[in-house]
Amino acid sequence: MDTIKAAFDSAPPAAKYRRLAHALCGMISDGGLTAGDRLPPVRDLAYALGVTPGTVARAYAILTDEGWADGQV
Repeated sequence: MDTIKAAFDSAPPAAKYRRLAHALCGMISDGGLTAGDRLPPVRDLAYALGVTPGTVARAYAILTDEGWADGQV
């Protein structure tokens, strides 16, 4: 989660959920996250980043809507 936090902190200024989505997309395109990697649970990542779970959920929704990630239960 430290690498996600670093990417989030260095993302361009925007709404927090967009910064997180941008950071995660960047990590995927750079190979920091690869196919089959699991993203952290919403609550765990929210706590680590100091944001609300809704912020993380919105960022994850962007990733799935744009085809960067696949949500499974």
